[in-house]
Amino acid sequence: MKSFVLLFLLLWVLSANAWAASSAQLNDVKQQQVKLKRSQAVLSSQLKSIGRQVERLDSALVGLNQEKRTFRQQISQLNRQLSEIKKESYGREQALKILRERIGEEAKGAYQHANMQSSWIRSPLKVVDLPHRKYMLQKLILQQQQDVAQHQTLLQDLLILKESQQQKHLALHQAKASKDANIKKLRAKRKEKKRLWSKVDKDKNLKKAKLAALKRHERQLRQLIVKVHKKRRTDKKFKKLKRKGNLKWPLKGKVMVRFAAKAAAGQPKLSGVQIAPTTSDRNVHVIADGQVSYAQFFTSYGLMMIVDHGHGLMSVYAHNQVLHKKVGDSVKKGEVLAQAGSTGWVRNTRLYFEIRKKGKPSNPELWCR
Repeated sequence: MKSFVLLFLLLWVLSANAWAASSAQLNDVKQQQVKLKRSQAVLSSQLKSIGRQVERLDSALVGLNQEKRTFRQQISQLNRQLSEIKKESYGREQALKILRERIGEEAKGAYQHANMQSSWIRSPLKVVDLPHRKYMLQKLILQQQQDVAQHQTLLQDLLILKESQQQKHLALHQAKASKDANIKKLRAKRKEKKRLWSKVDKDKNLKKAKLAALKRHERQLRQLIVKVHKKRRTDKKFKKLKRKGNLKWPLKGKVMVRFAAKAAAGQPKLSGVQIAPTTSDRNVHVIADGQVSYAQFFTSYGLMMIVDHGHGLMSVYAHNQVLHKKVGDSVKKGEVLAQAGSTGWVRNTRLYFEIRKKGKPSNPELWCR
């Protein structure tokens, strides 16, 4: 009996110790789970903060690029105006030169013939047939007055043109200075954006959180397209495309990441393609007639546009630097929609391009040539 009691006590102690150990392990697991959730929350918060910073930088870059184009247009216009002023000034100078030469020749002729007898006196005509000398004098005086007035007008015109030229040169200098300042700001913003992504790439946990966010953004894009597709009102507006393979690519460039491939290890498979421009032409053209259904920033896709072509066909254009159309605008095949850029979560100038048929992704390489 005593041995039975001792055995019972031993078993009880062992089970109590085991229960305590398992309870401690369970608490440790729970604490680790809490720490993991907190860590994930912190990483998610950090990534969201970086994402917001990137979007703010992208918005600033969009504005600065718009200013850059405005300065370019202004400089081009001022150069044209200066060219016109120079051309006009040259015309006035030539007219002034001809007038001065004529006046000089007249003065020279008058001086040379000052003491010579008039040929009219030696004429066989009667005196009564001679032109009226007063009339001739009046004509001469009138011509001189007209010459003087023309001379003054030409001098005044040249003075005005010179002042205008100086003003245009000053405006051109200011525009170039503004453009240079704009370029410095652009470079600084691009550098700041690059620094943010370098920070993410150097942090293993942030990089992992970024990949998870990209997958989430891809799902959100699918949901957005389904939502836009349900709201479509364009089936009757546009002709149904008869066959694939006869559409032009939206950007002159090279497909860098193909359909259903990954842009980088760990990233989700693309539902479209990534195109890099191969020329200085960054214009993004619409592939077919349609209506703009979406035109604004969207998560890691940056400045994005969706065009509804009717009959269940939609095209997506992302990472743009500038959008030239707004929601509701009708567009014709080949019309410029945007300018390719690097907004969103990309480093270099890229166009992300999708084609959706009834909400499902379709390989753009089957549609475009």
